Amino acid sequence: MNTISACADLIGMQVWGRIPDKIKNRVIIRFAARVAVFLPLAWVIVAPGAFALPIFLHLVGGGFYAGINLSMNNLLLRISPRKNKGIFLSIFNMLTGLGAALGPKMIVFA
Repeated sequence: MNTISACADLIGMQVWGRIPDKIKNRVIIRFAARVAVFLPLAWVIVAPGAFALPIFLHLVGGGFYAGINLSMNNLLLRISPRKNKGIFLSIFNMLTGLGAALGPKMIVFA
């Protein structure tokens, strides 16, 4: 299933990559997020042993999260300083990853 999601993400990057030239990144984020926000709810209706619906949800999720991620990275590139842009992006991604790693641990301690 992760392979299906990753393939949808790769295809989604190709599709979404052409769109920010015509419309703004914030519009893409808003549109894709309105679809992606319902994906966890859709997983509730997946029955044990279901085959087609999980594949569909991974395809939709990979495609729409590709638009969100691409647009978020475009905005991050736009606001980052010209000097030391690589360091800025590396620190941002490091802090994001650290937050993602510690987030579940913090819930356990709460």
